[in-house]
Amino acid sequence: DDHYDVKSFTPERFKQLKNKIREWSASKQAKSLSTLMPLEFEAVACAKYLAERKSNIDALFWLSDNYFGPGVKMRTQLDEGQYESYLCRAAEKGHQGAQQVLARYYAGLSPVISPLQVDLIRAAEWMEKAAATGGAWARSDLVFLLLDYRAAHTQDSLKRAERLLKGLIAEGDLWALFVYYDKYYFQNEKIRSQPEEAFALLQKGKDRIE
Repeated sequence: DDHYDVKSFTPERFKQLKNKIREWSASKQAKSLSTLMPLEFEAVACAKYLAERKSNIDALFWLSDNYFGPGVKMRTQLDEGQYESYLCRAAEKGHQGAQQVLARYYAGLSPVISPLQVDLIRAAEWMEKAAATGGAWARSDLVFLLLDYRAAHTQDSLKRAERLLKGLIAEGDLWALFVYYDKYYFQNEKIRSQPEEAFALLQKGKDRIE
């Protein structure tokens, strides 16, 4: 931030810079990277200032979220320790997106930085917090962990995964429908004892695709 007047680094300015970057990314007109780079550099400098000096929750998450990811990648220059630290700080302040991303990080889903990042106990803790908000993505992640072959399964965890999947299916989630079919019909004897029910479930998925 030596090249900028840090007095201008306010949450409002940070929001403006993020919006300008989104507008650049969404534009259908061909634009030179020379237009983006000054915005990107200032946004990163502003975010780092707000994260370190003000513990701004949006800046903490934005820097982490742009460490890896699809689309335009920011030059955040965070190391692995900073990535985890920023995410933790944002998650602990109640940022739902940070809670979900941190849970996926500890589960070894994404981003995959090191085998040492995997901590299924911490992943479960953050997935529970994120899922408590009711978001479909967070609940899907929790189902994934409850059924994860690396985790110690109990009857309670399997029953809970089943309830979560049924709720997601009722909301029209195709992923949940096929996971439910695979786990609770195809992988056990239920597909033989209740073939009509299994077929009806697959037909429901087919109808939704069409």
